[in-house]
Amino acid sequence: MATPQKNGFLFEDKMQSKLETTNLKIYREKDVKNFYGKNITAIDHLFYNDDIIVCIQDKWLSCKVSNKEFNHFVSCVNTIANDNKTCKFKLVLGLYVSNNGLSSCAIPQLDKENDKFDNYQTNIKFYDIYENNETNLLDKVLYFIHNYKFHAYDYQGDFIMGDYEYKNYSYIGDYFNDCEIL
Repeated sequence: MATPQKNGFLFEDKMQSKLETTNLKIYREKDVKNFYGKNITAIDHLFYNDDIIVCIQDKWLSCKVSNKEFNHFVSCVNTIANDNKTCKFKLVLGLYVSNNGLSSCAIPQLDKENDKFDNYQTNIKFYDIYENNETNLLDKVLYFIHNYKFHAYDYQGDFIMGDYEYKNYSYIGDYFNDCEIL
């Protein structure tokens, strides 16, 4: 029987494979740490286009995501969003993806961070994406990023999209300067 840590690594690999169907370069945690610094330990996957950078933390846990874990993720996403090497993207998405969702203590922190976005104080928007069925969760993430024009393709190059519907409530603000990333 696999340990919780082993299950977590397996889920991270499945997420990576699913994200790679976008035909974008998907950076793993070690790449992100090498580029942004050793303290950036809560970003498992990072990818971008001309306008948007997406930071994903994925967890397969036996309990809900704690406030401490979510705050560390927020700190890492903020560091990336404000790093001079990448400058400012039009939008930075922080996706916390898990099988159990955020704890009741972490949800107010998510709301507080998104109030900053809603009041135009930041260009960072956070989402809690969860589902206890692994296949549905992976599809849900694909559908979500599809709303931001990150499209997935099958091995023949045909357009595909996750089957799970997820409503997109975000606003995309003004453009910032061009920038360089990984």
